[in-house]
This record gives sequence, C-alpha cells and structure tokens, in this order.
Amino acid sequence: MAHSITQTCMREVSTRIAKAFKSEGFRRQAPHLWREQGDLVNVINFQASQWGSASAGSFTINLASTNRPLYSTWTGRAFPANPATATWPVHTRIGALAGGADLWWDVDESTDAAALAERIVDSFHHGILEWFAEYPSLAALESGLSTFRQYGDVPGVHEAQVPLIQAIIKHQAGDLPGSSRFLAIATVAAQGKPFAEVVSVISERLNSRNA
Repeated sequence: MAHSITQTCMREVSTRIAKAFKSEGFRRQAPHLWREQGDLVNVINFQASQWGSASAGSFTINLASTNRPLYSTWTGRAFPANPATATWPVHTRIGALAGGADLWWDVDESTDAAALAERIVDSFHHGILEWFAEYPSLAALESGLSTFRQYGDVPGVHEAQVPLIQAIIKHQAGDLPGSSRFLAIATVAAQGKPFAEVVSVISERLNSRNA
C-alpha cells in the first residue's frame, strides 16, 4: 500500500531528527523516537492529522514520559512493542513549548522534508530536552503529583487520575498501606461519577497482586 505524503514526510523528518537526538540516547522506531531514562521512557511521537489526503496533510509531535509498570497497570495491557506509542501519563503537544498554541506542520508534494526537520530541530531541540528534564524519574513524577492543584500542574494528567497514579506508584514501591490510602481517596472523589468504574478496575488490578 502506498504511503500518503504526510506519512512519507513524517518518516523523513523523524529520520533526520533522530540523528540530532542520538547523542541524548534516543532511538528511532519508525516514525517515532524514544529512550530509556532511568525508570521512565521518554517519547517523541509523530501524529498525522486524520483529515489529510494522499497528496497533502499535516502532522504534529507529541512528547510524553511514561513508566512501563505504571502504564501496563493503568491500561491492563502489556507495554507496547514500540515504546514511543505509549503517550501516558505525562504528555503534551510540541506547541506547548512555543507559547501553548497547537502546532501542526502542513505538508504536500513540494515539502522539503530535510529543511523542515532542520527548522524543527533548531526551534525545539533545547526545549524538548528541558521538558523531559522536568520529570527525570518516577520519584520526580510522584513529587509533582504530591503538589498537584489543577490540570496543567503535571502536563496531561487530570485531577481524577492523580490519586490512582499515586496508588500505582506506591504499590510498585511495596508501600501497600500508602497505595490503599490513595485508592480510598480516589474512590471517595469518584463516587457517583463515571470515573468510578476506572477506579474500581485499577483497585481490582492492584488488589489481585496482593493475594
């Protein structure tokens, strides 16, 4: 099956960007980039617009940091074979590094992918690394969650998710009383809301590991 021009441009751009980030430990798993950073996985994820055609379209770049056991406990699935497709829990669009506006690059058959990749690297290389440095470890994420007040305090994390993520992290660390305490907080906060089903599922997954 022929690739769309958007997929072709993303592939070429990501190949060139991978060279710029290789010294920071990133590897390419088409079309995305990722690296192991201690107990976290850092993700540079390419996303094509669903509204493109074969000859024209657009794409953006998502940034994410995740932890393998945390991700698997939340989703109930094995960690993806391509780690760069795991864009939870900490995540943002690249536009957030440039004033917050959502940023998409339009591409067509006249697009110079090499020049586009160079512009992206020149504009965002330092900012991307700084963004990942905000949460260099699972402990840093846990610390950020402990002072969470509103959406945006930890990029991509919603208020209802906070105690559940904390419960999973505590459970991973072997702190079962701490995990139970955060599960109780999540249960009370979700009472009467659709999110209560998520809390129940996560609680069952963690409790089954205690047996």
